[in-house]
Amino acid sequence: MNCWEFLQCGHQKGGINERKLGVCPAFPDYGRSCARVIGTLCGSAARGLFSEKIKRCRKCSFYNSQYYDMSDDGVNLLIITKSELVSRNTFPR
Repeated sequence: MNCWEFLQCGHQKGGINERKLGVCPAFPDYGRSCARVIGTLCGSAARGLFSEKIKRCRKCSFYNSQYYDMSDDGVNLLIITKSELVSRNTFPR
């Protein structure tokens, strides 16, 4: 299950909130690892700074669910703009 399905945020392509802020950068490929993507549309605003974002992610019901992909030892941060991978960094959990 992807984050947009679990949280029912509507920020996926064709979702009810797509027109408000656009399509979330976690869609369609990072729905099970959204904490690793900068600029996700969690709640009503884009989450940019990783230090702020990961604090919110750690409290998120999806992040703490069985559906979130925690197969990595650290959090791989993907910085994505317009579906392009810009850089990849690894941060300890």
